[in-house]
Amino acid sequence: QIKLIIISALLIFLFVGTLSVLVSKGSPLVIYFQSLVYTILCTFFCSFLIIWFFDTIKNYPRIIFFLIFTILVVVGIFVGVVISTLLLEQRLFIKADVLKFSLLIGFAASSIITGYLVFRENLEQQISKLKEIEIENEKLKRLELEARLSSLQAKLNPHFLFNTLNS
Repeated sequence: QIKLIIISALLIFLFVGTLSVLVSKGSPLVIYFQSLVYTILCTFFCSFLIIWFFDTIKNYPRIIFFLIFTILVVVGIFVGVVISTLLLEQRLFIKADVLKFSLLIGFAASSIITGYLVFRENLEQQISKLKEIEIENEKLKRLELEARLSSLQAKLNPHFLFNTLNS
């Protein structure tokens, strides 16, 4: 999960940084640095909250899962934007456009990552069920073969006895 988060954060950073450079005026290096700070902190807090609560909320009904998921993303992004702003501008003032953009990118990225995790977990459960079914089938085949062998032995024993008596 950590590798997935790091790769996702780097991809988000490259996307956001490039988009910011194209839209904003200023030094591309400064804009990329600001994008990096916002991306890393928002990704960290969102990932931390989602990973921390995922095992607890994964079995909830889908509507409750997505409601809690949305709340976790909003809180994670809000905390990430606040701390990023404090680090970059040394003041506690959040620009509405930065928060909106961060929420948009954060929801998209978090949804993709969580969808991947849910899909992977469902796939692992299906594989586990298939393995259990395969093991059960092997047991049934073995029992069937044992029953056939017992049946043949039961048929052979009277013939052997009858042939012995006839001799």
